[in-house]
Amino acid sequence: MSLPVPPRPDVDAAPRGDVRDGRPKATWSGLEGLGIWLLANVVVGGVVVYPLLSALLDPGDMSGGADADVLLISGVVALVTVGLLWLWLRIRHPAWQAAMGIRAGRVGWRDAAWGAVAGLILYPIVALGVALVVVVLLETVAGGPVDTPDQLAPDLTGAGRVLAVVYGFAIAPIAEEFFFRGVLFRGLADRRGFWPAAVISGVVFGLVHLPVDEALADALVLPIVMTATGIGLAWIYERRQSLLAPIAAHMVFNAIGLVLILSGVGG
Repeated sequence: MSLPVPPRPDVDAAPRGDVRDGRPKATWSGLEGLGIWLLANVVVGGVVVYPLLSALLDPGDMSGGADADVLLISGVVALVTVGLLWLWLRIRHPAWQAAMGIRAGRVGWRDAAWGAVAGLILYPIVALGVALVVVVLLETVAGGPVDTPDQLAPDLTGAGRVLAVVYGFAIAPIAEEFFFRGVLFRGLADRRGFWPAAVISGVVFGLVHLPVDEALADALVLPIVMTATGIGLAWIYERRQSLLAPIAAHMVFNAIGLVLILSGVGG
Protein backbone atom coordinates (compact mmCIF):
# COMPACT_ATOMS: atom_id res chain seq x y z
CA MET A 1 0.00 0.00 0.00
CA SER A 2 1.49 3.33 -1.06
CA LEU A 3 1.56 6.22 1.35
CA PRO A 4 0.08 9.59 0.32
CA VAL A 5 2.57 12.03 -1.10
CA PRO A 6 3.02 15.02 1.25
CA PRO A 7 2.27 18.42 -0.26
CA ARG A 8 5.15 20.45 -1.62
CA PRO A 9 5.94 23.54 0.51
CA ASP A 10 6.09 25.77 -2.58
CA VAL A 11 2.58 24.85 -3.75
CA ASP A 12 -0.62 26.21 -2.25
CA ALA A 13 -2.28 23.36 -0.37
CA ALA A 14 -5.80 24.75 -0.88
CA PRO A 15 -7.89 23.10 -3.59
CA ARG A 16 -7.94 24.90 -6.91
CA GLY A 17 -11.63 25.64 -6.59
CA ASP A 18 -10.91 27.71 -3.45
CA VAL A 19 -8.16 29.83 -4.99
CA ARG A 20 -8.40 32.49 -7.65
CA ASP A 21 -5.64 34.71 -9.06
CA GLY A 22 -3.27 33.71 -6.27
CA ARG A 23 -5.63 34.50 -3.39
CA PRO A 24 -8.35 32.53 -1.59
CA LYS A 25 -11.85 33.02 -2.97
CA ALA A 26 -14.37 34.95 -0.92
CA THR A 27 -16.18 32.66 1.52
CA TRP A 28 -19.21 34.98 1.59
CA SER A 29 -21.77 35.46 -1.16
CA GLY A 30 -22.75 38.80 -2.60
CA LEU A 31 -26.26 38.37 -1.24
CA GLU A 32 -24.98 37.70 2.27
CA GLY A 33 -22.74 40.75 2.09
CA LEU A 34 -25.58 42.94 0.83
CA GLY A 35 -27.82 41.74 3.65
CA ILE A 36 -25.22 42.54 6.31
CA TRP A 37 -24.64 45.97 4.76
CA LEU A 38 -28.37 46.74 4.76
CA LEU A 39 -28.52 45.75 8.41
CA ALA A 40 -25.47 47.84 9.31
CA ASN A 41 -26.05 50.89 7.12
CA VAL A 42 -29.82 51.14 6.80
CA VAL A 43 -31.06 49.66 10.08
CA VAL A 44 -28.30 50.59 12.53
CA GLY A 45 -26.95 53.62 10.69
CA GLY A 46 -30.17 54.99 9.23
CA VAL A 47 -32.73 54.05 11.87
CA VAL A 48 -30.61 54.35 15.03
CA VAL A 49 -27.50 56.50 14.52
CA TYR A 50 -28.89 59.07 12.07
CA PRO A 51 -31.94 60.08 14.17
CA LEU A 52 -29.82 60.33 17.33
CA LEU A 53 -27.28 62.63 15.68
CA SER A 54 -29.99 64.59 13.87
CA ALA A 55 -31.52 65.44 17.24
CA LEU A 56 -28.21 66.99 18.31
CA LEU A 57 -27.31 68.58 14.98
CA ASP A 58 -29.26 70.21 12.16
CA PRO A 59 -28.76 68.29 8.89
CA GLY A 60 -31.22 70.58 7.09
CA ASP A 61 -32.32 70.16 3.47
CA MET A 62 -30.08 67.93 1.36
CA SER A 63 -31.35 69.37 -1.94
CA GLY A 64 -28.82 72.21 -1.74
CA GLY A 65 -25.87 69.89 -1.16
CA ALA A 66 -24.37 68.44 2.01
CA ASP A 67 -23.61 70.95 4.76
CA ALA A 68 -21.25 70.46 7.71
CA ASP A 69 -23.84 68.66 9.85
CA VAL A 70 -24.77 66.27 7.03
CA LEU A 71 -21.09 65.53 6.40
CA LEU A 72 -20.50 64.81 10.09
CA ILE A 73 -23.52 62.53 10.38
CA SER A 74 -22.63 60.75 7.11
CA GLY A 75 -19.10 60.18 8.36
CA VAL A 76 -20.27 58.64 11.62
CA VAL A 77 -22.80 56.40 9.84
CA ALA A 78 -20.09 55.27 7.40
CA LEU A 79 -17.68 54.43 10.23
CA VAL A 80 -20.37 52.51 12.13
CA THR A 81 -21.19 50.58 8.95
CA VAL A 82 -17.56 49.68 8.32
CA GLY A 83 -17.13 48.64 11.93
CA LEU A 84 -20.08 46.27 11.79
CA LEU A 85 -18.98 44.84 8.45
CA TRP A 86 -15.49 44.28 9.85
CA LEU A 87 -16.93 42.53 12.92
CA TRP A 88 -19.07 40.25 10.72
CA LEU A 89 -16.10 39.38 8.49
CA ARG A 90 -13.79 38.74 11.42
CA ILE A 91 -16.28 36.39 13.09
CA ARG A 92 -17.78 34.63 10.06
CA HIS A 93 -15.05 34.92 7.41
CA PRO A 94 -11.63 35.14 9.09
CA ALA A 95 -9.72 34.89 5.78
CA TRP A 96 -11.40 38.05 4.42
CA GLN A 97 -8.20 40.09 4.18
CA ALA A 98 -6.52 37.52 1.97
CA ALA A 99 -9.67 37.12 -0.12
CA MET A 100 -9.89 40.87 -0.70
CA GLY A 101 -6.20 40.99 -1.56
CA ILE A 102 -5.19 43.44 1.17
CA ARG A 103 -1.42 43.24 1.20
CA ALA A 104 0.99 45.03 3.52
CA GLY A 105 4.48 46.42 3.02
CA ARG A 106 5.97 47.44 -0.30
CA VAL A 107 3.52 45.33 -2.26
CA GLY A 108 0.63 47.18 -0.66
CA TRP A 109 2.19 50.54 -1.44
CA ARG A 110 2.67 49.47 -5.06
CA ASP A 111 -0.99 48.42 -5.21
CA ALA A 112 -2.03 51.82 -3.87
CA ALA A 113 0.28 53.70 -6.26
CA TRP A 114 -1.07 51.72 -9.21
CA GLY A 115 -4.59 52.55 -8.11
CA ALA A 116 -3.80 56.26 -7.68
CA VAL A 117 -2.56 56.48 -11.27
CA ALA A 118 -5.63 54.58 -12.44
CA GLY A 119 -7.82 57.08 -10.54
CA LEU A 120 -6.14 59.95 -12.38
CA ILE A 121 -7.11 58.29 -15.64
CA LEU A 122 -10.62 57.33 -14.52
CA TYR A 123 -11.68 60.86 -13.53
CA PRO A 124 -11.51 62.51 -16.98
CA ILE A 125 -13.09 59.43 -18.57
CA VAL A 126 -16.07 59.77 -16.25
CA ALA A 127 -16.27 63.57 -15.99
CA LEU A 128 -15.55 64.48 -19.61
CA GLY A 129 -16.91 61.37 -21.27
CA VAL A 130 -19.61 59.50 -19.40
CA ALA A 131 -21.12 62.51 -17.61
CA LEU A 132 -21.45 64.59 -20.78
CA VAL A 133 -23.08 61.73 -22.66
CA VAL A 134 -25.50 61.09 -19.78
CA VAL A 135 -26.50 64.77 -19.58
CA VAL A 136 -27.07 65.00 -23.35
CA LEU A 137 -29.21 61.85 -23.36
CA LEU A 138 -31.27 62.97 -20.36
CA GLU A 139 -31.80 66.41 -21.89
CA THR A 140 -33.01 64.76 -25.08
CA VAL A 141 -35.45 62.59 -23.16
CA ALA A 142 -36.59 65.38 -20.80
CA GLY A 143 -36.88 67.92 -23.59
CA GLY A 144 -35.09 70.58 -21.57
CA PRO A 145 -31.90 71.45 -19.67
CA VAL A 146 -30.64 69.06 -17.01
CA ASP A 147 -28.72 70.34 -13.99
CA THR A 148 -26.41 68.13 -11.96
CA PRO A 149 -27.37 68.50 -8.26
CA ASP A 150 -24.79 70.06 -5.96
CA GLN A 151 -23.02 67.51 -3.79
CA LEU A 152 -21.74 70.07 -1.30
CA ALA A 153 -23.50 73.13 0.06
CA PRO A 154 -22.02 76.25 -1.59
CA ASP A 155 -21.80 78.16 1.72
CA LEU A 156 -19.54 75.75 3.59
CA THR A 157 -17.42 77.48 6.23
CA GLY A 158 -13.82 76.62 7.08
CA ALA A 159 -14.86 73.79 9.42
CA GLY A 160 -17.34 72.52 6.83
CA ARG A 161 -14.63 72.49 4.19
CA VAL A 162 -12.34 70.51 6.48
CA LEU A 163 -15.14 68.00 7.06
CA ALA A 164 -15.73 67.81 3.30
CA VAL A 165 -12.07 66.98 2.70
CA VAL A 166 -11.90 64.41 5.52
CA TYR A 167 -15.11 62.74 4.45
CA GLY A 168 -14.58 62.94 0.70
CA PHE A 169 -10.90 62.02 0.63
CA ALA A 170 -10.62 59.51 3.50
CA ILE A 171 -13.87 58.22 5.00
CA ALA A 172 -16.01 57.79 1.88
CA PRO A 173 -13.38 56.07 -0.31
CA ILE A 174 -12.42 53.58 2.40
CA ALA A 175 -15.96 52.89 3.59
CA GLU A 176 -17.46 52.63 0.10
CA GLU A 177 -14.68 50.52 -1.39
CA PHE A 178 -14.69 48.23 1.63
CA PHE A 179 -18.31 47.32 0.95
CA PHE A 180 -19.01 47.90 -2.75
CA ARG A 181 -15.80 46.40 -4.08
CA GLY A 182 -14.35 44.42 -1.17
CA VAL A 183 -17.56 42.76 0.04
CA LEU A 184 -20.20 42.99 -2.70
CA PHE A 185 -18.12 42.83 -5.88
CA ARG A 186 -15.67 40.28 -4.47
CA GLY A 187 -18.43 37.98 -3.23
CA LEU A 188 -20.16 38.14 -6.62
CA ALA A 189 -17.10 38.01 -8.87
CA ASP A 190 -15.65 34.90 -7.25
CA ARG A 191 -18.91 33.08 -8.07
CA ARG A 192 -20.37 34.79 -11.16
CA GLY A 193 -17.41 36.36 -12.94
CA PHE A 194 -16.30 39.92 -13.50
CA TRP A 195 -19.04 41.54 -15.60
CA PRO A 196 -22.12 40.43 -13.64
CA ALA A 197 -20.38 41.43 -10.41
CA ALA A 198 -19.13 44.76 -11.79
CA VAL A 199 -22.53 45.73 -13.17
CA ILE A 200 -24.53 44.69 -10.08
CA SER A 201 -22.15 46.31 -7.60
CA GLY A 202 -21.91 49.36 -9.86
CA VAL A 203 -25.69 49.77 -10.01
CA VAL A 204 -26.01 49.45 -6.21
CA PHE A 205 -23.17 51.97 -5.87
CA GLY A 206 -25.03 54.32 -8.17
CA LEU A 207 -28.34 53.94 -6.37
CA VAL A 208 -26.92 55.03 -3.01
CA HIS A 209 -25.89 58.29 -4.70
CA LEU A 210 -29.47 59.05 -5.77
CA PRO A 211 -30.21 62.59 -4.55
CA VAL A 212 -33.49 63.49 -2.88
CA ASP A 213 -35.90 66.32 -3.65
CA GLU A 214 -34.71 66.76 -7.22
CA ALA A 215 -36.45 66.63 -10.58
CA LEU A 216 -36.25 63.14 -12.04
CA ALA A 217 -33.91 64.00 -14.94
CA ASP A 218 -31.59 65.96 -12.62
CA ALA A 219 -31.66 63.22 -9.99
CA LEU A 220 -30.67 60.51 -12.48
CA VAL A 221 -27.39 62.14 -13.54
CA LEU A 222 -25.33 61.25 -10.48
CA PRO A 223 -26.54 57.63 -10.04
CA ILE A 224 -25.85 56.81 -13.70
CA VAL A 225 -22.42 58.45 -13.60
CA MET A 226 -21.60 56.72 -10.32
CA THR A 227 -22.67 53.38 -11.76
CA ALA A 228 -20.09 53.83 -14.51
CA THR A 229 -17.54 54.95 -11.91
CA GLY A 230 -18.26 51.84 -9.82
CA ILE A 231 -17.68 49.59 -12.83
CA GLY A 232 -14.39 51.39 -13.47
CA LEU A 233 -13.30 50.92 -9.86
CA ALA A 234 -14.24 47.23 -10.06
CA TRP A 235 -12.02 46.91 -13.15
CA ILE A 236 -9.14 48.55 -11.26
CA TYR A 237 -9.69 46.11 -8.40
CA GLU A 238 -9.84 43.09 -10.66
CA ARG A 239 -6.81 44.19 -12.62
CA ARG A 240 -4.64 44.57 -9.52
CA GLN A 241 -6.36 41.96 -7.28
CA SER A 242 -5.89 44.25 -4.30
CA LEU A 243 -8.55 46.32 -2.54
CA LEU A 244 -5.92 48.99 -1.90
CA ALA A 245 -5.94 49.83 -5.62
CA PRO A 246 -9.60 50.95 -5.89
CA ILE A 247 -9.36 52.69 -2.50
CA ALA A 248 -6.44 54.78 -3.76
CA ALA A 249 -8.20 55.35 -7.09
CA HIS A 250 -11.36 56.49 -5.28
CA MET A 251 -9.31 58.86 -3.10
CA VAL A 252 -7.69 60.48 -6.13
CA PHE A 253 -11.04 60.61 -7.95
CA ASN A 254 -12.67 62.38 -5.00
CA ALA A 255 -9.67 64.64 -4.43
CA ILE A 256 -9.94 66.02 -7.96
CA GLY A 257 -13.66 66.57 -7.51
CA LEU A 258 -13.15 68.29 -4.15
CA VAL A 259 -10.56 70.66 -5.58
CA LEU A 260 -12.88 71.61 -8.41
CA ILE A 261 -15.94 72.03 -6.17
CA LEU A 262 -14.24 73.93 -3.34
CA SER A 263 -12.45 76.20 -5.80
CA GLY A 264 -15.77 77.07 -7.42
CA VAL A 265 -15.04 75.39 -10.74
CA GLY A 266 -17.35 72.39 -10.28
CA GLY A 267 -20.83 71.99 -8.80
